[in-house]
Amino acid sequence: MKKTDRFEFYGGGGLRVGSFEEIVDPIGLNSYPFELKDFGFHIEGAPIFGINDDFFRGSYFLRYRFSKN
Repeated sequence: MKKTDRFEFYGGGGLRVGSFEEIVDPIGLNSYPFELKDFGFHIEGAPIFGINDDFFRGSYFLRYRFSKN
């Protein structure tokens, strides 16, 4: 994870078990381009490797932080 006051870059890995058994490897970025750091943008991509098929899930959102803990 790399973090500054303007952005947070992260990556990870995990398993999904149950009905679907898959390996998930998400990578994402939270960006706060404005002077007021409560509002920003979020983008994430996650390749998912399954037993029967592989696919890529992506998402993007507006982000608002209510608390700065």
